[in-house]
Amino acid sequence: MRLALARKPGQERPAAIVVDEHARLGGRGAYVCAREAGIPERECLERAVRRGGIVRTLRCSPKTDSSDLLESGSR
Repeated sequence: MRLALARKPGQERPAAIVVDEHARLGGRGAYVCAREAGIPERECLERAVRRGGIVRTLRCSPKTDSSDLLESGSR
């Protein structure tokens, strides 16, 4: 499953890490384990966030919002 940075409306810089289901968002992407239907595995996401792998791969600030990302892994 590909993850990418997304901009929130009205902001210049990307501010959130999101699941890029169709691999259409521009820029760098980070990949994590996915279960069927393209939903990231929660354990894999938590490990990547905890170790800083996603932030390091996407070259973004550790302050970038990843809370929505972890919620998507619980579906």
